[in-house]
Amino acid sequence: MESVNEISKFLDSFDNRMKTINNLLQDQRENHELLSVIAEYEKLSKDMLSNFFEIHDHIRDIKKKHSNEMVDLQKSFDQKYMELANENRELKVALNEMMDGYSKVL
Repeated sequence: MESVNEISKFLDSFDNRMKTINNLLQDQRENHELLSVIAEYEKLSKDMLSNFFEIHDHIRDIKKKHSNEMVDLQKSFDQKYMELANENRELKVALNEMMDGYSKVL
C-alpha cells in the first residue's frame, strides 16, 4: 500500500513538473513572439527615422531652391523697377519740355 502511495506521489510530482515545463515552454514561445514583434518594431522605427531624415533633407533642398529663386526674382524686380523709374523720369522731363515749349507758343 505504501508503494502505491509513493507511486501516486511520484506521479503527482511528475505531473506538476510536466505542467511547470509546459508553462515554461509556453512562456518561452510567448517571449520569442514578443522578441519578434520588438525586432519588427525596431526595424520599422529605423525605417521611419530614415524616411523622416530623407523628407527633412528634401524639404531643406526645396526651401533652399525657392530661397535662391526668390532672391533672383527680387533682383529682377529691383532692376525692372529702376528701369521703369528711369523711363518715368525721362518721360517727365520730356513732358515738362513739351509743356514749356507749348506755353511759349501760346
